[in-house]
Amino acid sequence: KHEKKDPSTRLFVGNLPLVVDAMAIRQALGYPYKHIQWITDQKTGIWYGSTFVELKSLEHAKEVVAWAGEAPGICIGKRRLRINFAPLLDGEQWPPKGHEARDFPPIPVDPGV
Repeated sequence: KHEKKDPSTRLFVGNLPLVVDAMAIRQALGYPYKHIQWITDQKTGIWYGSTFVELKSLEHAKEVVAWAGEAPGICIGKRRLRINFAPLLDGEQWPPKGHEARDFPPIPVDPGV
């Protein structure tokens, strides 16, 4: 879904371990970020291991995507991360409305399960 997109400072980062924090992601990417959005299931609010991360420069974003595509890739623990450019869609607001800066993925109060 996010492969072969135009370069942007916003990246899709997937295949993250379910126990992770923003510092571990920053360390794995090698550069500081401006924003991180923990992507959650729209119905349950449960985070499923993917984020959007906006880096501070396009050059850093290009380097991270290049590193992710080379062996052994970018890993956290034994998990190789999927990292691709994630430019904004037409009309998309970034950071999204209601965005809260969080160091950890959100934990739903009532996941509906």
